[in-house]
Amino acid sequence: AEPASRLVVVRGGSSTGKTRAAYEAIAARLAGWRLDYPRNALTLAGRLDTGVPEHTVLWLGELRHYTDVGDNAAALGCLADLLISTRRVIVITTMWPENWTAYTAAVQAGISSVDPAGVAGQLLAPLPHLTSSGTVQVDPARGGVVEVPPRFSTEDLQAAVRTGDPVLAAAARAAAAARQEGQVTQ
Repeated sequence: AEPASRLVVVRGGSSTGKTRAAYEAIAARLAGWRLDYPRNALTLAGRLDTGVPEHTVLWLGELRHYTDVGDNAAALGCLADLLISTRRVIVITTMWPENWTAYTAAVQAGISSVDPAGVAGQLLAPLPHLTSSGTVQVDPARGGVVEVPPRFSTEDLQAAVRTGDPVLAAAARAAAAARQEGQVTQ
């Protein structure tokens, strides 16, 4: 049987809208699920120790907060166990591309499974990349990597104008005025 738990990584640079994209996907596809946000690796380890209930979205925020401080390999190892279980749980995290590169390079370099970067890399390496640009087609329950580009494309900007959202239009105008066309979320 295929595992029911999934890991969704929303990857993009600073201030590109990763957290907002994750929120929108969860609100659209998993609104009836419980949301749990353990703020650090110690709290995450406690949640995993007591058992994460079925139909829970385990929101980690930036993965680096669970890997880059202290000795968090054990908590990440328990997270890996959850992800191969048959429990219906979605783990969602955001990350910067440079962190992705560091963690996956750690796996390729054979970094020990007691090193948090190596364990994080083991979690990330097998994930499929979800390439759909339409958020309606991206299903967070599938698991994988969703790329958030550093700027809106011309087509994205035209679609934003068509929404009639005055805040979005003002952000697009401000980005253009600052000669940062397409950097609407920044």
